[in-house]
Amino acid sequence: MTSEYINKVIECMDREIARKKMKEEIIQKWREGIFG
Repeated sequence: MTSEYINKVIECMDREIARKKMKEEIIQKWREGIFG
């Protein structure tokens, strides 16, 4: 396993985490918009 490969994997994981976080934030804002 090269460090280049590991960096790519970490990058992908970071992107997945960021996407999940964004999704949760959007859902939160959406709920606040409806119930707020």
